[in-house]
Amino acid sequence: MPRERDPRAPAADTISGDWHELPAPKMAQSTLQTLLDEHWGLAGPLEPLYAERDLNHRLTTERGQCWLVKLSHPDTGRRRLDFENRVLDALSNGTEGLRVPRIRTTHEGVLSLPLPDGTQLRVLAWLEGIALSDVDVTPAMGEALGRACARLNRALEPLSTTGALPANLPWDLLGLPALKPLAARLPDAGAMAMARSVVEHHEAETARALQALPRQPIHNDLNPDNVLVAPAKPNALPAIIDFGDMVRAPVLCDLAIACAYHVTDDGEPLRNVRTIVRGFHAERPLSEEEQTLLPALIAGRLCQTLLIQGARFAAGNKALANTYQQALRRLTALREVDPQTQVGVIRAVCRPGVS
Repeated sequence: MPRERDPRAPAADTISGDWHELPAPKMAQSTLQTLLDEHWGLAGPLEPLYAERDLNHRLTTERGQCWLVKLSHPDTGRRRLDFENRVLDALSNGTEGLRVPRIRTTHEGVLSLPLPDGTQLRVLAWLEGIALSDVDVTPAMGEALGRACARLNRALEPLSTTGALPANLPWDLLGLPALKPLAARLPDAGAMAMARSVVEHHEAETARALQALPRQPIHNDLNPDNVLVAPAKPNALPAIIDFGDMVRAPVLCDLAIACAYHVTDDGEPLRNVRTIVRGFHAERPLSEEEQTLLPALIAGRLCQTLLIQGARFAAGNKALANTYQQALRRLTALREVDPQTQVGVIRAVCRPGVS
């Protein structure tokens, strides 16, 4: 008879040092509903939502008001979650015109409810909007995303992160070289060679230049699923959700991450990237050094996705097949353009008088 897997043992598709090494938390909906009633005075049906690490539900009250209910992963850590709460609390007053989820405090006046198993329960306001991944992104939406990225980082800059943020998160662009061994796990030789090449360029060129840039807390995951838009108002700043991957890094990394998901594989890979950079540069001008570094960091983020999700896909997580293939196509398309040409595209966008 096969042995039952230890629930605390790493899953087959986990990455060493990643927050996926322990399974996501579990809790019966009846228990959740009891806690929500006792500590928040909220009642209504709970709809499960997809999440990689946390246990998420949408709660709808009898009056039709929606709330996001989040049970944190036990590995998150109290100090890191407290920092995230502090960030959301600071930004939810409309700082810089940004829209982020507002945390609803408990009857006891706390932002999150610690539970005996190390998890914490939070209730956040449900933000209306359509995920950027579900719409055709217009140039106006791209510029709005760039402006939001710049304003968000301006608001995050003064916040102290002492002891609050992880130093070994695989999705931290500063740690890209540590992912190089994952190339050996990728499903095809072409992807292996390309990933190793990107990491080696980062080690030889990009990492040194990044060391000279100031660091601050950044969102670190401005992918299209975490950006909510109103198509009828394409120029409006989008709402930003999911602050669970924050790290301390140069602001340029946040812009590169936002851009990476909009690289195209139609022969002009930076077409949509230009609009994001244009919006960002209008709010927070990029230095010449940052303009030079940006294309390499965009490639670095695509390489992270290729390595992390590709390794998980190869280990049996078939749900990541599309994510892996999309990253492979985008990185391939980007690398087909000469690096100096890529830098020239970015510099042209940032040139005074260019609209």
